[in-house]
Amino acid sequence: MANYNHEILVNYLRDVYSMELLVRKIEDDIHSTREDIQYEQALVEKVESTPIPVEGNISPKKDITPYMIAGFLILFISFGFFTSPSIGVISGILGIGVSIILFSCAGSVSSDNTKMQEEEKEKIKENFQRDVEEYEHMLALANDCRSVLPSQIDDYNAAVSHLQEAKEKLQSVYSANIIPNKYRSVYVAYYLYDYISSSRETDIDRVLQTMLLDQIIAKLDKIIAQQEEIILNQRMQLAKQDALLAQSKKQHEEQMKAISNLEENQQMQNDYLAMTEANTRITNYFVTADYINKYI
Repeated sequence: MANYNHEILVNYLRDVYSMELLVRKIEDDIHSTREDIQYEQALVEKVESTPIPVEGNISPKKDITPYMIAGFLILFISFGFFTSPSIGVISGILGIGVSIILFSCAGSVSSDNTKMQEEEKEKIKENFQRDVEEYEHMLALANDCRSVLPSQIDDYNAAVSHLQEAKEKLQSVYSANIIPNKYRSVYVAYYLYDYISSSRETDIDRVLQTMLLDQIIAKLDKIIAQQEEIILNQRMQLAKQDALLAQSKKQHEEQMKAISNLEENQQMQNDYLAMTEANTRITNYFVTADYINKYI
């Protein structure tokens, strides 16, 4: 177990936690941007494959020809019955009655045709207007998507590049080997920074051995989400305070000189060197990487 200088240890843990949060924020941004791009590309493709609305055709009229033919045929035959005795006359009258019924049916169908076609014409017109409005709305959205897609794709590609750099910086902080591999996560980083910075504890191993990781993970998602911007803004402000690299280098040299005088253990000296160098790198990173402001 190693007991480190509290100030140097807290600065180091702040760097770890800040970089974990930054990686997490950039990953969230990439995920959100990717979803937006996929949605907009899908909308553009849908519009491109959607035909321009065309007004529908009115259904053909019901044919009254059968009624008319049957009516005239029966009427013609009926007139022939009148030349026969009394039964023929009765048959003729019945035939004329049937013909009249058929002609009435033909007239009714014709009237219904006119009414139904007017109603259908109105309905087709309404549907066409609605389809045109929907198509024009979708087309306007697609045009908006086309206009922003290039910049969004550029932002996405830039974020992927930023993520790669942030992950490299995070790995460079972890490479000090103060925190064991199996504990390298945003949850442990938060717990260690919060616990040690608010206490006088200086032994990371002791803290790691006593913490309950599963319970911590269950509770910390919401807390970390609430603190992301606060912690990153604090780290940015600290970085700006040390913006002059010469000043940061001088401070680094003074710390190492003090450590060399106080610490005889070579491994401890190496750990302090790794932590202070990591602090210098992360401070420089927060000052020079302008894109970080986009994520905080």
